[in-house]
Amino acid sequence: VFNGSDDVNITLTKSSTLNIVKAGIGINIGNTNSEFTNNGVINFKDEVLLGAKINGSFVNNGTINATNIIKNGINLTGSFENKGMITLSSQLDTTNLIRVDTFGVFTNTSSIAFSGGKDSTSVTIRGIYTNDKDAYTTLNSADINVTPTGNFTNTGLVSMNENDLFYTQGNSTNNGFYSYASGGDFSTGPGTIIDNGLPADATIDAAKDCTVDIAEAAYAWYFSGDSLGVAGADGSFTFPAKSVPSDSVIITTSLDGVNITVVNICDDAVEGGCGTVSSPVSLGDQEVCEGDAIPSLKVEAVTGYEADWYDAATEGTLLFTGLEFTPAVSEPGVYTYYVENRDADGCVSDRTVISLTINASPVFAVDSTLCADDNNSYSVFLSMDTDYTVEATAGTVAGTVVSGIPVGTDVVVTVTDTITGCTAEQTVTSPDCTVGTIDLDNNNIKVYPTLVGNNEINIDLTELSLDIYILNIYDFSGKLRKVENVTGGTKNEINLNGLAQGVYFIKVNTQSQTYNARFPIIH
Repeated sequence: VFNGSDDVNITLTKSSTLNIVKAGIGINIGNTNSEFTNNGVINFKDEVLLGAKINGSFVNNGTINATNIIKNGINLTGSFENKGMITLSSQLDTTNLIRVDTFGVFTNTSSIAFSGGKDSTSVTIRGIYTNDKDAYTTLNSADINVTPTGNFTNTGLVSMNENDLFYTQGNSTNNGFYSYASGGDFSTGPGTIIDNGLPADATIDAAKDCTVDIAEAAYAWYFSGDSLGVAGADGSFTFPAKSVPSDSVIITTSLDGVNITVVNICDDAVEGGCGTVSSPVSLGDQEVCEGDAIPSLKVEAVTGYEADWYDAATEGTLLFTGLEFTPAVSEPGVYTYYVENRDADGCVSDRTVISLTINASPVFAVDSTLCADDNNSYSVFLSMDTDYTVEATAGTVAGTVVSGIPVGTDVVVTVTDTITGCTAEQTVTSPDCTVGTIDLDNNNIKVYPTLVGNNEINIDLTELSLDIYILNIYDFSGKLRKVENVTGGTKNEINLNGLAQGVYFIKVNTQSQTYNARFPIIH
């Protein structure tokens, strides 16, 4: 016993045991500057009236047992910090197991257990009581009363039996856990009660975004441990990407007996255990001309992913697995393919669309060729779409006509699609611009020119006798289109008006023979 005039510093060593028996006051620290440090074991037993009365400071690093307190287990107007184990019990309903008076500050960082004592007020808080992180305050048929001047804060675990009472007239804050044998709230009463905590065996349904706010407090006791998700310092918990609806995850903490079960009901969890797999990044659509080599379609390489190519946006046929896919197509058209990433667990991404365009080669035709009047050059006439341009290896190009091509010179005509850049070419063989001969045996009849650019053709019959002959002109199908009388021994000019562009046949009938020739008409 040290009264208010005694300024002392007392240490009970780790190997020591202090037994206090049938005392009025077991330990009395009356001076506010005095200190008592327990590193050993203190036992209050056999009808101790008041276990410890502390006006100064008390630090418990060891064990304190009070099994039969008559009046007060600990009466505190100073400061008391428990870093060890304290057990306070009484079978008398008039005993305060602990009384923190108006200026008292009690801080529990380890474990304290209360049993029995005064009904409704076995633990009386008039000052400040803090149950710190990783600390346990356990009530077993004991009650806590936070008076109007009191302040109780829990960031650890408060456990109570079914009939125990936690009553607040002052201020109580729960930033930790509480455990009841049967239901109940953290605290009741007319005072200010802030409850950010959770039951020790809480089950929480995750939010739709797969992240749940476990509590508003910044809990420091989360372990990563075997938790499959991520617990944040702000009380949040986020499920991993590959979680499955109805998965349950246990969050491990540093408090024995505290197990938080978080049940995943979030909508964006992926069925089958799959989460978000990044979609392939296309290296570009491809475009070629008909007849060119088909290029490969490519996606960027991503470690841990395989690229699967399909012919449909969903399901479809698997065409190829790899970063570069070369379609087996050749006909003009737009071909669309769909590629997805697949990870080692078989989880797949959304599909990326990549296309291959094969542009058709230009289509053009050589309608005809026309010899010049002097038979020293000829022209080529083409038919094609207006969006094409023409090039030629000889002659001069003007629109769709290549003129001034020397006789006897084959010319390569190249047509380019001005939109796609695709080309096509055709070789035109030099026509015979000399006068045509019908009678191959006797060269008696000559027809010229062989390519008709105007509406007239000449029939030279100067080698035949003076007589009237019949000239028949047939179209390519054999239909007779024109009949003329021509005079032997002269040159005859035949007007071809009314005949469309095309190939025609001439028959000249003499008394003894029929001569045949074929000629085109080009307008």
